Amino acid sequence: MDHPFPRIHLALRPDSGAKLSHTLAEAKAVGFDGIELSLPSLNVVIGGQVRENACARLAREVAASGLTVSLHAPLSLNLMDEDNAGLHEAVARATVRIAAEVGAGVLVLHPGWLPPGPDLTVGQGPLRQEASRLTALAEEAERHGLIVALENMPEVSARQSDGRISHGIDPATVAAQIRAVGHPALTGCLDLSHAAIAATARGADLATDIHAMTPEIGHIHLHNSFAQPSGLFLWTADEAATFGIGDTHLPLDWGTLDFDGLLNGLPVRPGTAITLEIMPRHQDPEVLADSLARARSLIVG
Repeated sequence: MDHPFPRIHLALRPDSGAKLSHTLAEAKAVGFDGIELSLPSLNVVIGGQVRENACARLAREVAASGLTVSLHAPLSLNLMDEDNAGLHEAVARATVRIAAEVGAGVLVLHPGWLPPGPDLTVGQGPLRQEASRLTALAEEAERHGLIVALENMPEVSARQSDGRISHGIDPATVAAQIRAVGHPALTGCLDLSHAAIAATARGADLATDIHAMTPEIGHIHLHNSFAQPSGLFLWTADEAATFGIGDTHLPLDWGTLDFDGLLNGLPVRPGTAITLEIMPRHQDPEVLADSLARARSLIVG
């Protein structure tokens, strides 16, 4: 029987375009089938505009690597931000353009964040606005042969989010938003660790939350954590792993999540890829090889 995940990607945040070819070669040497690139780290979109020469160079380097590719939109891209809607839409269009140029099959996008107060019910107010912009983005992506994957979010501290909140902490709402848009080029990105952290914070059942995103799942992010929200003041972000709190993006064997148990019985669409979204500071080749082997042995369906 074929493995349910024919492609396993490694999330990369290269320091600059000059170092990208070396980073791609390292991912391939470990045995990854593809990579997921973080758009801001590539310096290809500046001020909402595509740098044409940098884009062409990026496309050549990705093609030469022989790796498949997915692209992660900027984390700050916010389709609920009315005050800066034009800028967000420009960055969104540029992101789709880059994804198309590098041959990405999937573009991962975070749901919007807002100050507390607005009704975050699907079909109402800000979610209706987000759905409208997601529809336009999906239509643009479809023209380029792409799929947009809306990702569920972890619970984060008010300090980290500057007091903003997101409907993305509830996977059921993410799935409902995808269904409300109802476009074939919009799917869901299930992030298991995000779901675990959010479930702990909300007092929800993790398995129920995960299954709420089916059958909308078209992409999966895997990284480990201790399923604990960030409830401590930390002087530096790297101390989150020391205390085992927050969205730590650890290698698959460093935290407490039972990936086999969480994925077992989960329907998987044909062609769904997994991205191992492990922090760059943990991306030692031996550590990555171990996480890759664990991902390839997962029991799914």
